[in-house]
Amino acid sequence: DDAVEACSLKPDWVKGHLRRGAALGAMRKHEEARKAYLRASQLEPHNAQVQKMLSDAAEAARKAAEEGKNWENDLWSDDDEESTGANEQQGR
Repeated sequence: DDAVEACSLKPDWVKGHLRRGAALGAMRKHEEARKAYLRASQLEPHNAQVQKMLSDAAEAARKAAEEGKNWENDLWSDDDEESTGANEQQGR
């Protein structure tokens, strides 16, 4: 909440966006964190530390999206395994 307020009060303050990104990342809101770091990188495009934070957040967002897809696939694969197991038990 404080980082959001800081960004709204001083939208050109890079440190506010960095703090917002860090807070969002800690809450596992990686895509939102990436956007906060992107804004910081727009304000300071030659800052290597900001670029690294942006890159790390983008990678975390990509991994989180992949895990979300895998979770859905795992959900359906359990149903498939159960139906296969039931079919094997009926064949006994």
